[in-house]
Amino acid sequence: MKRTLTLMCLATVLMLVAAGCVTSGGGGQPAASEPIKIGALVPLSGAASEGGQRMKNAFELAAEEINNSGGVLGRQVELVFYDTEGNSEKAVAGAKRLIEQDQVWGLVGGYVSGAVLAMVDVPMENKKVFVDTVAAAPQITGLVKDDYDKYKYLFRTGAHVTHFALNTMPFVTDITQAKTYYYIAQDALWAKALGGVFENMLSEKGVQKVGESFVQRGTEEFASIIPDIKAKDPDVVISALVSAEGVPFAKQYYDAQVPAPFITTAGVLTFEDAIKGMGDKGNYVNFMAWAWDVPLTSKTQPFYKKYKERYEALPSGYEDVRSYDGLLVLAEGIRQANSLEPDKVVEALEKIEFEGVAGKYVFDEEHQAKQGDGYLVGVLGQWQNGQATIFYPDSVATGEFQKASWWK
Repeated sequence: MKRTLTLMCLATVLMLVAAGCVTSGGGGQPAASEPIKIGALVPLSGAASEGGQRMKNAFELAAEEINNSGGVLGRQVELVFYDTEGNSEKAVAGAKRLIEQDQVWGLVGGYVSGAVLAMVDVPMENKKVFVDTVAAAPQITGLVKDDYDKYKYLFRTGAHVTHFALNTMPFVTDITQAKTYYYIAQDALWAKALGGVFENMLSEKGVQKVGESFVQRGTEEFASIIPDIKAKDPDVVISALVSAEGVPFAKQYYDAQVPAPFITTAGVLTFEDAIKGMGDKGNYVNFMAWAWDVPLTSKTQPFYKKYKERYEALPSGYEDVRSYDGLLVLAEGIRQANSLEPDKVVEALEKIEFEGVAGKYVFDEEHQAKQGDGYLVGVLGQWQNGQATIFYPDSVATGEFQKASWWK
């Protein structure tokens, strides 16, 4: 009798499995009938909220594209968002909640470098693949080099601070042929690191720094800094004011008729709506962007068209593009691994060559997406009357750099 009951129970379990009624995969992996949950850490409030909303938009477009093409390994991708507010404590709490409560398979996003560094141990200790799509501090991917076994689940499709400098330098050395510069930036980990990179690289080119200032995110008043810039009389100003503070700085800079051009290293001043809201004060704002509505790859302009139709706004080229590409790269890594086992996905991502909106994604030994010809590149542009002209590189230029009458 006992043997008969045992056989009956076994048969029942087998039928339930065959019917897909067992919904929890082994090792925390989703069963075939469940979607693959991906947690997205984005700042949807606070000084970086506009960039965070662009990240959210891009992740949603990428997930829609993935799901419309059959999903990943036959499963749909489900995004679970958490608002970090750009805050370290919130980022840690968000990572824990997404992993422990929402049971996500992996994570994407990250904006403020300090917040990413604060939370990154949470996914690593849980062996969750995390793709940093925006935060740029060198310390982030440096973790992979320092302790590969622990941090091998970390990848970055966003840029390294060195890449910010490499993409911006032609404006200083070639376009304006400057010999001196002034650096103004957020008082943030990534921006201070970027300042050091600029100083090292530009000094090798014979370009000297004559001054620098750091301000808090969201700063609105530059009454003491702009006179200091004028007094130091640089040939060019490099700005890493990429959040809300970038707009009041640009307005006050324009009003002061500072006799030197400035260029922003991506951020809020690449946002079309922000520039149009500035009126004439948005004219002569120069920018470095990681992508634009030009044919960088076969996917660039179709993405721009789709984003503009959906959100009635022009992508910035960084927060949105690198996040869109980042989720697609992760999905492709899972496909190539043909598995949701984290170590197998890591192996696939380490070998991946993926053409995205911004260029080709190939990861180096620190799991940083490579920068340069044949990989990821950028563009230089200028705003006039609410319209952007790309003037560098020549291969995708849509017009020429214009000099304001008050620049020396």
